[in-house]
Amino acid sequence: MLYDDCSGHDALLEYLSVDAVGKFISISFMAYPYFEASERIAIEMEFSDVDTFLLQADMIAMEANRFAGTVNQWKIAEGAGTSYFQLIEGYFTITSRAAPRLVYK
Repeated sequence: MLYDDCSGHDALLEYLSVDAVGKFISISFMAYPYFEASERIAIEMEFSDVDTFLLQADMIAMEANRFAGTVNQWKIAEGAGTSYFQLIEGYFTITSRAAPRLVYK
């Protein structure tokens, strides 16, 4: 789900929480667990020991495309490093010193 070629395709970005003091970011999605799945499931990605975070998002376009998905794809770091999220109109990156953690809701 996190590392295949079409990772994150048509996922819905639900919520993003940034704890600047704790250097922690939590992101909630509704995402397809595999390419041919018919229903999205709730997941959360947690990033600790965050060094940098960059976000550019067109909230109007994300609202308009919510029916289809707000994420085009993601590339998640398999350890320390930078994770990339391409949105329908925008992107965000997170660079952390710890591996991201996937939590099923």
